[in-house]
Amino acid sequence: MSEWSRRKRHFLIRLFKDVIEDRVDVDILNLLILINFIDNLYTTSSCSGRIQLVAVEIPGDKLNLRVISKWHRPVEYSEVEKVLEDHYDNLWLMVQAPIIHIVAKDLNTASKILYIAKMAGFKNSGLISLHHERYVIQVMSTECMAVPLILRGKRILFSEEIKSILALCSILLNRGKSRLYKFAELIKKEFY
Repeated sequence: MSEWSRRKRHFLIRLFKDVIEDRVDVDILNLLILINFIDNLYTTSSCSGRIQLVAVEIPGDKLNLRVISKWHRPVEYSEVEKVLEDHYDNLWLMVQAPIIHIVAKDLNTASKILYIAKMAGFKNSGLISLHHERYVIQVMSTECMAVPLILRGKRILFSEEIKSILALCSILLNRGKSRLYKFAELIKKEFY
């Protein structure tokens, strides 16, 4: 068995295990299956996009970031309000775009996937790693936002502002998720 086949098999087994353990976002599963059934491709990680509340001084500080709540769907104010009852030094409301890491066996296949991703609206996509028989493409869109709700222990946004921001979060989240469907349709046209 080639190194490529071993690695693909490893990640497929991991994907099936994650599906069984309910660790794969339902609204991205069909796309992952489509990609993984293509001989020269496999996926290593993915997220269909999410809204989350995080306790961290500055977004992007992954070492000190603590996820308080996360949803892969639009969120109601009452869900956020429950979290706001607890004390936090800093609390951020974030929207994160869909992200998929796809490994291609050759540069030609990697180029096709990158082109299709861009056509589907995943403008922040790119080739992030090059190895012999392994080209890693990060597929990602621009639907991201971070808004502070509490800074230095002081609440800075209240119910009406948060409700307005949650409406915008839902728009961004749904826009990103719609790109997943378009990406799947373009993959079917190219590879099936």
